[in-house]
Amino acid sequence: MAKQLLAVLFLAACRPASAAGDVKFQGMDIYRSEAVTVEQIERHAGGMIKNYMRLRAQDRKESVKVAERLRPQIETRARQLGKFAFLKFHYGEYVTSAERTAYVTFDIVDAKDAKERMPFRPIPARHLKDPNGLLAAWRQYSDLGVALMKQGLISTDRPTCPAFYCPRGTATPELAAFERRFAEAVPIDKALLLEVLKNEADPHKRAAALYLLSYLKDGKEVLRIMMMGLDDPGEDVRAAAMQILADISLNYKSLFMEVNRIIALLDYPTVSDRSKSLALLVSIADNPVYRPYIMSRATPYLVRLLKMNQPSHHDLAYTLLAMLSQETYDRRDYSSWEKWVSKQIIATTPAPRRFDGH
Repeated sequence: MAKQLLAVLFLAACRPASAAGDVKFQGMDIYRSEAVTVEQIERHAGGMIKNYMRLRAQDRKESVKVAERLRPQIETRARQLGKFAFLKFHYGEYVTSAERTAYVTFDIVDAKDAKERMPFRPIPARHLKDPNGLLAAWRQYSDLGVALMKQGLISTDRPTCPAFYCPRGTATPELAAFERRFAEAVPIDKALLLEVLKNEADPHKRAAALYLLSYLKDGKEVLRIMMMGLDDPGEDVRAAAMQILADISLNYKSLFMEVNRIIALLDYPTVSDRSKSLALLVSIADNPVYRPYIMSRATPYLVRLLKMNQPSHHDLAYTLLAMLSQETYDRRDYSSWEKWVSKQIIATTPAPRRFDGH
């Protein structure tokens, strides 16, 4: 059950062709800024945002292309409203058998918060050779797996494989051949792949290097490398690290994660960062090794995320709060949740030392 839950939490919703039709707009969020409000963005860029959503709702490739050309214009308009270190317009759709809904989130980092919320290493600038074609092979393996899954030819369940992250497995001879190649070559080319991870300018190649490095044999070493990925300036690279950590959390419970590093992502710049961190914390919240850290250090972020319209924030924050607290407050009863969180902070704050040294 836990594996199925985490798979649902991590996979983006795929809209079936039959879902075309009316889209219910469920609200716009800002995470998080003291320099600008939703109302200011609506006044300044509301027309373009409505046009963007109208085009996306048409569910045609050409309409989506036209909509995406509006994205940088929307972001440029919003940036005129303050001094920001980071700003990104996020549009997400969620489809059920009953309805199709859409949410807009402006991911914003005020300039004064950049050091705390974007503690990334500098953006790499080098263009490195592909270590023995492994990066290209990973891309082929991934594309083949996606195609086979869409055709219903391979299962979505986690397969058995020789790595700490197994997206496709060995269900076909072609996939099996890729797996054998990665298992044999990655330990040999570890140094070259680490060089790609640290210094390659293309974030997609850095992400591919992370996936490949999950084929190393030493689980502790794989964990250390994934933690390096969390400091990467590329959103896709951080997402890859979190994806691999999620697989490890479910299938290699004896490996200890630096949960504080994962908690920090609850306040990172993007919807992807925060959603994946929430999902991973949900998957390990019942582990007595991690639970005290989550209770004491993650809860201050959770009410803020609970107040978001974005389901990948609101729903997951509510799930995690309910798991940690065993309380049954309504998901919109922010006051009760805030009081509960305040009690956890007080309970885990060390008492001041007495003047007599005790």
